Amino acid sequence: DLHKEYRRQRQMCIRDSHDLSHKLSKARRELERGHQVRVEISAKSGTPRALPGSQEADDRLQLVEHILSQLTQASPTSEATLARITSPPSWNRSRTLVAFVLQGSGAA
Repeated sequence: DLHKEYRRQRQMCIRDSHDLSHKLSKARRELERGHQVRVEISAKSGTPRALPGSQEADDRLQLVEHILSQLTQASPTSEATLARITSPPSWNRSRTLVAFVLQGSGAA
């Protein structure tokens, strides 16, 4: 018997904070189903680079930490995990500021 494993990967691009909660809930649903989610945080065109140690750089780091905590914890009161990080955050100097991949622990 040949068994093929199909991996579904959802891409979530966050360009501003207005739709963050909606996109996080969609990503959680995919992770609960056992799918892989790639998160990319992109800057709007014309946004200046954040210098290391600046307030903007700290805000971006806090955003990544917030997203990771929202997508890896099953619930705030539980110690169970919803997903694991398969590709750690990689910081870029291009328009895509940071990207990482999570693998859901649900049934595939």
